[in-house]
Amino acid sequence: MKNNTNASLKKKLVRGGSWALAGKIVSVSSGLIINVLLARYMDPADLGLYFLIISITSFTTALGTLGLQQLTVRTIAENEARAETGKIKEYIKQILLLISVGAFLTSIIAYFSIEIFGTRLSDLQALTRLSLIISLLVFIAIIQKIIA
Repeated sequence: MKNNTNASLKKKLVRGGSWALAGKIVSVSSGLIINVLLARYMDPADLGLYFLIISITSFTTALGTLGLQQLTVRTIAENEARAETGKIKEYIKQILLLISVGAFLTSIIAYFSIEIFGTRLSDLQALTRLSLIISLLVFIAIIQKIIA
């Protein structure tokens, strides 16, 4: 019986890993194609601004998550192993609150950082005009990264 359970678990892990790998390949491939098309059709100043926005969003998203993905998975797995479903629900509520507050604070920091640096550097005036949109992107990216 135990051997049958291990085979079933192994099959599920291989299938899940295959889907994850396929998703990663599609994601990287589509990102490469989009970047090539953007480089071909955008002028250098706009392309530089685009990649600067992507870099700011990626950096602040990494700061905003600060290991919460690993904490969430570990906490849920530990409590599920102990069959403490009541605690799992409570932890999920706490983690969602922590994520929301962290994402909000990170997006505010991103907004004011862009405002400060954008006004001091005359080449980044277009970035300053987009600071609110970028901070919203940061907020959404942090929430999406943790929940997904």
